Amino acid sequence: MIEGRKDYYQILGVPETASRSEIRERFLELARELHPDKFDQDQKREAEERFQAITEAFNILYNPHTRSKYDLERKGAQTESKRVDHRKEVFKAYLVRGKEALKNNDFREAAKNFFEATKVNPDDSKAFYYLAFACFKDPNMLDRAENAIMKAIRLSPTDGKILKLAGNIYYKKGDVESARQYFEKALDWLGEDIEIEKKLQALQSKKKKGLFNIFRKS
Repeated sequence: MIEGRKDYYQILGVPETASRSEIRERFLELARELHPDKFDQDQKREAEERFQAITEAFNILYNPHTRSKYDLERKGAQTESKRVDHRKEVFKAYLVRGKEALKNNDFREAAKNFFEATKVNPDDSKAFYYLAFACFKDPNMLDRAENAIMKAIRLSPTDGKILKLAGNIYYKKGDVESARQYFEKALDWLGEDIEIEKKLQALQSKKKKGLFNIFRKS
């Protein structure tokens, strides 16, 4: 069955090439077999639903006009389904390549693949998270890391892992207040995290001393 649509050929159990007479014969065969009056009271409701389904399928497929319209819609749905499946495979491939590049400490190559993944699926927060992480690992790509992590947060605002990375990015950029805010938000969702707590303590210490840009790279 096509996702979100009824497959009338499957419901009747006939091929797409079935003639009108074959469709009619098959419907009559099923109608005799599934007629609600042949079932006990406890099975009657289910029988009525099945009988209604085959009747609907017959009405659509037996009429040449409605069948032609249905066939066009069905073909379009099948094509779109294949397109979606292909897009998922491409997205997955970019993620795999990006993760492999991360293992090899090739952060620019990783960022390149994760960026392509975000173009394939701009609604997936993990793609933006991985892009942000790859950029974070390269001091020359911190601005790209910030941009990517903000998009990830917009898509998944309660993901502690994403919020923690945002805190680390701002920590590395020397933005004390933003780092503190995102670290604290991350703790709300992650619970205890020793790394975050140590960095919050360091941030508090630097803030008291007025050294707001102590972490900024020259």
